[in-house]
Amino acid sequence: MPSFVQTQQYESSSESDDTMDQQNVQEKTKIKLNFDWIRDKCFSNDTDAQIAIKREEQWSRYFTSKVQDGVKVHYRCNKVKFRGTQCNAAIYLFYPHNSDEVILFRANNEHNHTDSSKRYFFSEEMKQNIQELFDMRLKPKKIYEVLEEKNFMITRNQVNNYLTQLRKQKFGPSSLSLGELESWCQEKHTVPQSDDEPFVVSFHIHYEDDSDDDDEDVVDDGMAITSAYMAKYIVRDIVTYVGPAKDVMSLAKVEISLTAVPEGKNVVFEWRNKPIFVRHRTPQEIAREQGVNVVQLRHPQNDSERVQKPEWLIVIGICTHLGCIPIANAGDYGGYYCPCHGSHYDGSGRIRKGPAPLNLEVPQYVFKDENTVIIG
Repeated sequence: MPSFVQTQQYESSSESDDTMDQQNVQEKTKIKLNFDWIRDKCFSNDTDAQIAIKREEQWSRYFTSKVQDGVKVHYRCNKVKFRGTQCNAAIYLFYPHNSDEVILFRANNEHNHTDSSKRYFFSEEMKQNIQELFDMRLKPKKIYEVLEEKNFMITRNQVNNYLTQLRKQKFGPSSLSLGELESWCQEKHTVPQSDDEPFVVSFHIHYEDDSDDDDEDVVDDGMAITSAYMAKYIVRDIVTYVGPAKDVMSLAKVEISLTAVPEGKNVVFEWRNKPIFVRHRTPQEIAREQGVNVVQLRHPQNDSERVQKPEWLIVIGICTHLGCIPIANAGDYGGYYCPCHGSHYDGSGRIRKGPAPLNLEVPQYVFKDENTVIIG
């Protein structure tokens, strides 16, 4: 029979426990900056308040707090990083419950940051440049290099993050759930009128629950996907996808509305999976390109040989050197510039400088009317 030894009962000191708890709380307490808030302005509505803040170009929304008589929306100085020590300067908008007015309060503190020159922001001009480069199908690394050449202050991570958002806006989410796949198949199950539009010939989705113990048959039957409810979905005969034949693609045409191209601008369209540059030239550009001495050109062509109407230049946007996509309104001659290896084209798409051997190719096209052109 086992023997037991009685020990003295242990009692902890409540005073020492309280002291330890208080020390832990003090260690976790963060030091907060006390602000002396001064009422600055009063706006009749939220729109006017937001416009006023945007004009200062130094505030970003920080957090929102609710008080007894209204709501406070705090803004921080965006000259410093969000994850780090914040600037002493700050503002907040107060939205009282009993009024539509918006009151701006400003902290009575001066800006104390020293690294404002290292902060990079997305201006509208930068966003437009990234979107144009993205439409030209340049890779993220090349987009970053082009932006650096244009002296835009931006990091590579910022470029990648913005491109991720841009892809999601243009093409939707990168992942596809089984329900979305089934809905897509149902939408594409009807034979379209257009010969160029793909459709689904047949599909079948089979659902199996966890009662199926034959895992080998599950793998053989199709693709197993574990959902949030731990059910197994098997997609059998997943999709028979019919696309346009090669001969159809070769004869494909694209109709372009010229009203979408303002004077002095270049707009990119797509034809046969190739970028098409449509440039609405100004009278100054026309006179400049018509006055070029073609004898000095590597690939001699008069401007009149490359355009049907002087104000409209239409070329395939692929560099004749290694197949890269040039940038419009750039380069030493104000036409197109290929950043990959430094080929410069003028406003007529003619090679003027760099390794490219030939001018930009002019596709077959016809003007349907004054405002419409058909490529192909």
